[in-house]
Amino acid sequence: MTAPIHTSEDDAGLSNGSTSVGDIPSPADPRSDVEDLPSAPGRSFVSNVAHRFAKDRVAMVAAIILALLVLTALCAPLIAPYDPNEVDPVNSFQPPSAHHLFGTDDIGRDYLSRMIYGARLSLGSALIAVMLGFAIGVVPGLVAGYRRGLLDMIASRIVDAMMCIPGLILAITLVAVLGPGIYQLSVAVGIAFAPRFYRVARGAALSVGAETYIKSARAAGARSSRILARHVVPNALPPIIVQGSLMFGFGVLAEAGLSFLGMGAQPPSASWGSMLQRGTRFLLQAQYLTIIPGLMIMSTILAANTVGDGLQSVLGVRRTKEQPK
Repeated sequence: MTAPIHTSEDDAGLSNGSTSVGDIPSPADPRSDVEDLPSAPGRSFVSNVAHRFAKDRVAMVAAIILALLVLTALCAPLIAPYDPNEVDPVNSFQPPSAHHLFGTDDIGRDYLSRMIYGARLSLGSALIAVMLGFAIGVVPGLVAGYRRGLLDMIASRIVDAMMCIPGLILAITLVAVLGPGIYQLSVAVGIAFAPRFYRVARGAALSVGAETYIKSARAAGARSSRILARHVVPNALPPIIVQGSLMFGFGVLAEAGLSFLGMGAQPPSASWGSMLQRGTRFLLQAQYLTIIPGLMIMSTILAANTVGDGLQSVLGVRRTKEQPK
């Protein structure tokens, strides 16, 4: 069994001052790292991870909440009680009631229906941003960390230059270039996320590449592509998975923040961030117009971070304060 993987600490959020995500170490074989939850014989790695994760009740509750939110977003046309864009000025600012569980907004639209459809844009935008950041950052990070040399130096300097710019400023700049809209926002946030994924993947590849069994594989004549696929990628996946789960929460926050500034979903489409921004105009008449989307954003981010912490424990990814030498 190989030694644990160690990499440097990095920022996980859009801004440089945000909370740090544990950038590795992860064990080469994460199945053996959790002492309290031994692997059951005869089970696959995925089954063991799922069994361990189920032991964490808080993380399981958070995962169920996220699953329900995603299911609600996917089934929005089936479960929304009204058309989210149907205007009824006569019934504007109706408080929560049996007919409108979340009340109505300033032009009489059912707020529950808009929240349900808004989940599609908010969660979808965060998912697209994480997937794009993963696609842009992980593969170059693994290759650069494993091969090192000139490729690593050039790629790392580009990433360092990008990380000198606060992520929120970078995302706003990209949206200004691409234009406002939920998809443009998702692309901008995904590009802002890419350097974080690169740093995590590079750190994992650096540590795995220094292991004795990797040197032995090279001496035996194994191709670099085979070593990457069979050894580097599997050992680097646990911290990358944890990073992705935590970044999803930051993606929801980024969408809400940029939509609050008018750069995300455009009327009449609804996202939680744009609904929160619109609700601030009517704080005196209808406080629920800001309280409801605010609570949904907070709950989703908290659930995503809790799931990330649970995966961090299950996969054996630990936070470290070590800096690269």
